[in-house]
Amino acid sequence: MVKVHTLGNSRRFNDNAPEYYPTACCEILHVSHAVYAASSLQVFLNVIRELSTRLIFICTVFQIIFTIVVACLYYTLESRNFLNAIEVFRPAVVFIGLVNLIGIFCALIGVLLEREIFVQIQITFLCGLVVICDAIAFCLVFTMAMGKKLTLTEKLPKYLVNGDEFEKILGPFWLYICAILLHMTAASTMCILGINRRYTMYIQQKVAYSQLQTEQPTTITVNREESFIKI
Repeated sequence: MVKVHTLGNSRRFNDNAPEYYPTACCEILHVSHAVYAASSLQVFLNVIRELSTRLIFICTVFQIIFTIVVACLYYTLESRNFLNAIEVFRPAVVFIGLVNLIGIFCALIGVLLEREIFVQIQITFLCGLVVICDAIAFCLVFTMAMGKKLTLTEKLPKYLVNGDEFEKILGPFWLYICAILLHMTAASTMCILGINRRYTMYIQQKVAYSQLQTEQPTTITVNREESFIKI
């Protein structure tokens, strides 16, 4: 309802009346300016909606780069004698790399074909990667905390890696630093995992909407019989 302020017999329109400052804009913008702001916000949301379907491609590119970086890092550590138990690290790194590449390939197929099952495979692999990173980070912190109190935590690091080489670069707390890096890797993987899950929700809703659009209405014919009452 528009308020009209009267002064004697004349009627005057108040352009700055409170009702022309919508609460959605915190009553700061006038409606004539709020329309522009709302339109700009709508365009921005539409752009974000379009980009959300392409974010999984960006995440896939980041995963490929991450796999290449891990492979180069492992090659550098092995060639410079940072690792002692090569027979343990090499099969583990190859296995994780193959699983990661299979997950990336499934994610690309899932996006191109818009099939949820392929993206779910990638989600499963990413969840496993998060668990592995956090488990190794916990073991590193536990090993650093226990030190020489246990025989296992005293001899296992020396069997697996060359601690002196790591200490020259990262300092005496290199185990903690490696644990933090692994946890950061798990956290970044969780971000990619969230995008993949959001994309599966997008596919589910799109398929459900498509099914609603293609459903044919069913026609029910009811035969009515006339009844006569004889008196």
